[in-house]
Parts: sequence; structure tokens; C-alpha cells
Amino acid sequence: MSWNNLENKKLCKPSITSAELQQRLLLDRIVHPVDLPSKSAISKCMREGLVMTKKKIQQVPLEGKKPINVEHTNFFLDQVSDLPPMTIHFFDESSVVKTTMNRRYANAPLGEPAYEVQKYVSNTQIS
Repeated sequence: MSWNNLENKKLCKPSITSAELQQRLLLDRIVHPVDLPSKSAISKCMREGLVMTKKKIQQVPLEGKKPINVEHTNFFLDQVSDLPPMTIHFFDESSVVKTTMNRRYANAPLGEPAYEVQKYVSNTQIS
């Protein structure tokens, strides 16, 4: 069995568990139930074969990935990049408190953060 399938699924959704990976392998007909790797074999592959470590997820709202928002962000960064860093001050005026039941940790390649895109930002509350 090729571990590329597991790596692709982990990169697309870092918080997917070994049990969910087993189910995906069966549902996608990548392996036969007799040849299904154990959860511990999948975890070992993540750690040793793919050199992925467990770390806290940094969630990115899907709205932030829309082309207009990316354009505005790039414009802002272009404007700010010319300023001396010691003169820039940021203030948190949003007062957003995140309350979520999503998984907090996931696997990612060694030295890289674990990002996961949220479909909805409905789990944030303005206080």
C-alpha cells in the first residue's frame, strides 16, 4: 500500500484520526479489509515515515481565503511593509472569543504548523 494516500488525507485535514483514516482507506477502496493497516501502524507511519508531529491546529476561516479578502490583505501588507516595524501598533478591537468543540491538535510535517480551514465561523461569539 502506498502511504501517499495517507499523507494527502493528513495534509488536507490534519485533525483526521487514525480510525478515520482506516475508514477512508476502506471507503475509497484503496485497501482490502484484510490488508487494512492498524491504527498504530498508521500513527507510526505519520511519525517515522512521513515525519509528521502532533501540534496545535491553527484554524483559518474560509472567508479569509476568498479572492477579494486575499486581495485586501495583500494590499494592506504592501502598505505596511514599507513602515519601520517599531512604529506599527495593532489593537484588538474585535473582542472575539472563540468557543469551539473542534479538535485542537493534529499532525503536520516537521517544522511546519498544522493549518485547517474552517467552512463556517459560526463557532465564534462576539462578547
